[in-house]
Amino acid sequence: MRFFAAGKLRTVLAVWLLPGVVASLSLFSVVRAEPAAPSIRYFNIPPSDLASALDAFVKQTDLEIIYASSDVDGAVAKGVQGDYSAPVALRMLIGETGLAVSETDDGVFVVKRASLQDTAIRLEITEQADQSSVDNQRGDEMIVTGTNIRSVKNASFPLQVFDDETILATGAATPQDFIRTLPINLDYSVSTAGGLAGESAGLGGASAAVDLRGLGPSATLTLVNGRRLTAGFGFVDISMLPLIAVDRIDVMPDGGSAVYGSDAIAGAVNFSLRNSTNGPVSWLRFGGVTEGGYQELQASQMIGSQNESSEFFAVYEFLKTNALDANDREFAVDVADPTDLFPRKRQHSIAASVRKDVTSRLSLSAYGSFADRSTDRNLSSDVSGVGAEFTESNFLFSFLEGRYELSDDWLAEIAVGYSRDKGELDRIASDSPDFRIDFESELTTLDAKVEGPVAEIPGGSIRLALGGRLSSEEFYRSTTAFQTEIVDRDRKSVAVFGELFVPLVGLSNSRPGLRALDINAAGRFESFSDFGDSFNPKFGLRYAPTDFFDIRASYSSSYKAPGYFDLGRGQIIQPLPGAVFAPSENGPAPNVLVITGGNTDLTSETARTWTAGVDIAPQNPLGVAASLTYYSVRMEDRVSTPGVALQLAIARPETFGDAIIIDPELSTLEAFYTDPNFLNTFNIVAEDIGAIIDNRLRNVASTEVRGLDLNLDGSRGVLGGDMTLGLNAGLVFNYESQNGPGVETVSLLNSTFYPVDLRFRANAGWSNAKFSADVWLNYTSNYQSTETGTAVLVGAWTTVDAAFSYQSSKRNTKSLVGDILIQFGARNLFDEAPPFVALSVGPDVNYDGKNANPLGRFLYLSVEKAW
Repeated sequence: MRFFAAGKLRTVLAVWLLPGVVASLSLFSVVRAEPAAPSIRYFNIPPSDLASALDAFVKQTDLEIIYASSDVDGAVAKGVQGDYSAPVALRMLIGETGLAVSETDDGVFVVKRASLQDTAIRLEITEQADQSSVDNQRGDEMIVTGTNIRSVKNASFPLQVFDDETILATGAATPQDFIRTLPINLDYSVSTAGGLAGESAGLGGASAAVDLRGLGPSATLTLVNGRRLTAGFGFVDISMLPLIAVDRIDVMPDGGSAVYGSDAIAGAVNFSLRNSTNGPVSWLRFGGVTEGGYQELQASQMIGSQNESSEFFAVYEFLKTNALDANDREFAVDVADPTDLFPRKRQHSIAASVRKDVTSRLSLSAYGSFADRSTDRNLSSDVSGVGAEFTESNFLFSFLEGRYELSDDWLAEIAVGYSRDKGELDRIASDSPDFRIDFESELTTLDAKVEGPVAEIPGGSIRLALGGRLSSEEFYRSTTAFQTEIVDRDRKSVAVFGELFVPLVGLSNSRPGLRALDINAAGRFESFSDFGDSFNPKFGLRYAPTDFFDIRASYSSSYKAPGYFDLGRGQIIQPLPGAVFAPSENGPAPNVLVITGGNTDLTSETARTWTAGVDIAPQNPLGVAASLTYYSVRMEDRVSTPGVALQLAIARPETFGDAIIIDPELSTLEAFYTDPNFLNTFNIVAEDIGAIIDNRLRNVASTEVRGLDLNLDGSRGVLGGDMTLGLNAGLVFNYESQNGPGVETVSLLNSTFYPVDLRFRANAGWSNAKFSADVWLNYTSNYQSTETGTAVLVGAWTTVDAAFSYQSSKRNTKSLVGDILIQFGARNLFDEAPPFVALSVGPDVNYDGKNANPLGRFLYLSVEKAW
């Protein structure tokens, strides 16, 4: 007999607790023994021999299986991919092997040769599973990211799903560690060295965000359990979310405003939190670079319990990192000393969730997280002198949800949420005034939704979702340098939405060459208190000629609400001498009155997105899962200053449109001279002004990006284990930008701080019940830099990551050596330096932080212990 105990592959972190603490936490193991109600999770088990498939099932569920080796020898599993309950997924793996599955009172599955009665039951359950990607238990249907319709097995839009085993096996310590590995994402985190080598990510560059397609972090919507959070700096800081609390990450690189509202222009990323765990689990992780002083220490403790009617989960995490001195990297040795590329950081995080079935139809749940972070770094300059920067920030969110089954088919949901992002930054330097930022943003939401079938047609149930949202958001930011500027704004919104799913062809009326055909349509109207309304539709079509091959297409419009800082930023009205401006064909430029700053007349940025693709499920004859998606995104009304560069305004006035006035009336000028925001540094009188340029932010720019996303995954039984191969690649055809009517369109593809034409991450791995080994190859193609005014080739960047793990016996969690998972790994194993990029402004860090990372070789060791 072979025996598998509960457990799954995770990034290994463990805290060695004092005996008394361990004894107290071990009380949760009593609750763990109670049988749990079936729950839905994502399975990705490719076709293989049955023994290997059962190994994979154990890793992905933490459940136990008992079977005789003689029963499964030579049997083949057809594989499972999608959202299922564990019993249904296991029976689908067993398929037509002649075996049956039963479950003991202790929750252990037994696989054995089937009797006639067992075979009848198995065939009935398998047929039910084929009709839906989720278990048919009331209230347990899982919502797929990108839709409000339950029971969607295959979406008409692109979707990448990463479970916790996939995420944490990479050795990722934080959400941004994993997100930055995705070719579809442009890095927006500490890699940009707080603005030294790219756009600064939040306060002091210590934050991190998702930036799909490189369209900016504010153009990607970040969700937690499908719920919206406040975005203090225009994005949700994913670095404040403890990765150990994340059960799954869904990446939907498609327009999502019809479902979620603002910000989902490039797509949406959803972090699904854990809702239970089988008793206390401790984690400890230590890592560091092989050159320099940067080190990471991470420790966490996870507890949880579950029974037939409730679930509980909680985790505490501590993260500490040292600074990375610029002198430790040859490409940054010319930076003023002392300067740190990465800051010192200390972060405490907690997350918790609880669910309770109040009645057979009513379920209540609550979840939330709080993180507190402090950073400091040396930040010197040849201009401002020796300096330093300090930040304090915290992030909080909490949600209370209720689910009530109106009938056997209709479900009503209501959720109340609150989130807050708060922080402060102090920058001091020996030769310049102190600089300080204080900010706080708060979001309160009330969401309601009903969903269920409205009619039965030969292809299945036509399903409808209807709902709405009320939200209230407040934003405050104070910036102090030579003077204090305050932005204090609030926004309220009301939204209503609907979505319809129509299965024209389904299981009951399918035929050869037409196994499925369905369409879906969604629309959302939202009204805002400060800038206007927005309506956005989305349409999708899916055609499946076979059981394992889908062809899909989607169209959507999306939008992004104007940012609070852009709306409320202070204005400066200042006359500038003509010598600042390039001359026109009529002669030297006149003196110009220039207006700069924010603009309360800004409206939303908009986008249109097309996608088309194919998906091949692993049940195909080759046993390889594949997904290919073509996308086209056209963004318009992007917020930017008008025209070309300001100094060319007189030489090329046509590019500024109505933002420039030549030979203005004296009365118009005199009105500006009495404005409180008027600043006359050069003592230029009104009579000597020859033009006015309104250089405030406007909705004038546009961007278009097109490309292909490719994902391949395959698995085969090799040497008594599973061998896996995979490829995640992004090919960008064009990335073009226009800064307003009359301004030439320029290509930003293959340029500094923008996407390159090819990025991919390939992987190979092998694992069995005790050991696993994985290797990843990361590639970023070469491109050109014009930062110094001359086109210079930036070389391609290729790095290798590797991870190895060992899982001890899980049969005795009371033993110190029982149920321990040890992982050792390396990122950038061969210590490849980022390609040299001579930047034109700022310190000479000489690398592109959006497309490369200055960390170098990073080694880590982690340990997990289940008690």
